[in-house]
Amino acid sequence: MINLCDLGQVYIVCGKTDLRKGIDGLACLIKEQFQLDPFQVQALSSEQVDWLMNGFAINPKIKNTKARSFY
Repeated sequence: MINLCDLGQVYIVCGKTDLRKGIDGLACLIKEQFQLDPFQVQALSSEQVDWLMNGFAINPKIKNTKARSFY
């Protein structure tokens, strides 16, 4: 089993990726397609990485609702 804490920096993008482009090509795709700086990535806690690997959102959105009257 892979210990996620030992991996160092990891970049995760949903979708298909052509790994034949190499690291420089992938960094260029991130910059052009997502308008992001590949060297300014969000740091995740080990708990957030665990959530992500288990299919959960790392920043869950909680829906605000109004209280209902039952009487």
